[in-house]
Amino acid sequence: MKTEEIWWTRLSNSVRFLEDARDALLSGRSVVMTFPDEVPWQDVMTDTLEQHLFPITDERSFEVHDVSESDDDPGLYLFNNFCSETERAKYWPATHGSYEKFLAASDNVRLNRRIVCITGLSVFNTSRWVKAVNEYLAGRNSDQRGIFILVSQKVKSYSTDFMECFDFEEYVSDYDCRMLCLTLLSSVKCSSSRKQYISEIAAGIAKNDVTKAGILASAGLQLAMHPYETAKWLYTENGLSDENLEKHIKSAVWSAQIRLVFPEIEEFRSGMICRYEKNFERFLPISSLLGEQIYRADDLEIGHLYILCTNHKVINQPEYDKLVLMRKFRNRLAHCDVIPYPDLNAWL
Repeated sequence: MKTEEIWWTRLSNSVRFLEDARDALLSGRSVVMTFPDEVPWQDVMTDTLEQHLFPITDERSFEVHDVSESDDDPGLYLFNNFCSETERAKYWPATHGSYEKFLAASDNVRLNRRIVCITGLSVFNTSRWVKAVNEYLAGRNSDQRGIFILVSQKVKSYSTDFMECFDFEEYVSDYDCRMLCLTLLSSVKCSSSRKQYISEIAAGIAKNDVTKAGILASAGLQLAMHPYETAKWLYTENGLSDENLEKHIKSAVWSAQIRLVFPEIEEFRSGMICRYEKNFERFLPISSLLGEQIYRADDLEIGHLYILCTNHKVINQPEYDKLVLMRKFRNRLAHCDVIPYPDLNAWL
């Protein structure tokens, strides 16, 4: 299954977004679907929504209209696209007023038998389309009337008496972006921690843009091993742009390592203290770098454990080697530096 199909048909929150819009449409209401930026795989979304509306497409056909390049007033656009020449000849401004009122009063226009999906709406024209659709719907006193889906980008909208608004950001979060990446990696032959690591890097570089994250995650282990080279190549190959890509790559790798490695360091620290608490307490108190006295083994950090275990034979050699590695990891991350993948590979 393709990435875009997984997103719109498998992942729970993006699916719920479409299903809630579908339920409103099946009840005869029109909807506004708002997105913070580009609509992820818009063609697949509209195709999926059309399939969801099968129960009412026997009486209304489904049409998608991209108005991103249109300068027409919404009422004029609907008048020109959903009225026959014969019907248009009946329109008189002095008699009918607006195009929307004319359409609402006309029983024979095609609009009354359509589900119209309007895409390409932005901050500049969304309110005009909402106003126009509401005027038509308010004036159309019949069950046979057009149903609208307004797909808007980079603007917050609102529900009205005749239209229900569905905000993508109220359904989908960065969690869903990571879930998409993990789903795409499900068949990759590597450990679950590696899959999580790749997902974190992909989502971080993409700034949770699901289309970009999906492309990055599809590179699999190559993204983990060679994040800079792989991400730059994928962005070039797919015509993507990011002026700060290198900065975002480093930040994403560092953040992924913080999420995965720091909890492991803490688990290692607490486990070691639990096993050797009485041995460590023999050498307490010791002073921290700030001059504070440490009296309890529970308060020992990785750096303190390293000093104690270097100066005193408290633990065995394999554990000491891992302590050295954990201290190295902790110091790099604490100084906003990333751990080279060969070092991390042995642990992942």
